[in-house]
Amino acid sequence: MSLYYNGLVAGMFYYSAVGLKSIVLVAIVILFLYDFKLNHFILKSIDYIPIIVFVLTVILQFVFPSTNEYNDLEYRFNKDRRQEIITMLTNKNPEIVQVNINTYILPFRLRLASHDAKVITERNEGLKVLFYAHRGITNNAAVIYNSKGDGVKKEDFNIEYREIKQIDMHWYIVKF
Repeated sequence: MSLYYNGLVAGMFYYSAVGLKSIVLVAIVILFLYDFKLNHFILKSIDYIPIIVFVLTVILQFVFPSTNEYNDLEYRFNKDRRQEIITMLTNKNPEIVQVNINTYILPFRLRLASHDAKVITERNEGLKVLFYAHRGITNNAAVIYNSKGDGVKKEDFNIEYREIKQIDMHWYIVKF
C-alpha cells in the first residue's frame, strides 16, 4: 500500500469513529426521501422515522469503527514506519531533525507515523519513544515504544495516563 492510501484509510476511520458521519448520512437519506416525495411509497406514517433513524445509526456504527478500533488500525498501518524511525534514532540518522533535547521532527516520508510529525524520546536506561496517534480536546492517545519492554511507568514523559495497554512486544497504546 502506498503512503497516501494508508493515510487516507486511517483518516477515514478516524473521522467516522465519532459517529458524526453516521448521523449526517442518516440526515441525507431522510432529506432525500422528503425532497423526492418517496416517503409516500416507502413511509406510510411519520411515526416510523425515529425508528428508521435509530436502526440506520446503529448499522452505521457497526460499519465504522470506534476510537479503540481506530487506534489498533492506526498502529497496524504505521508499525513499519515506526520501526524505521526507531532504527533511525538508534543509529543517529541525520534525516531526523532534533528540535530540542528529546523532540525530533520526522522526515516527510515518515510523517504519518505520528499525528503531528514529531516524536518525543527518553533515554534513561533504554530508548522510549512516544508517537502521537490521536490528539483530541478531552483525550489523547499515543503509541509508546520501550526498548527494554518493561512497560510504561507513570513518570514516563511527564504524562498522567488514564489507560495503558500492551499491544505488542515493546509497544504500548496509552490514553491520557
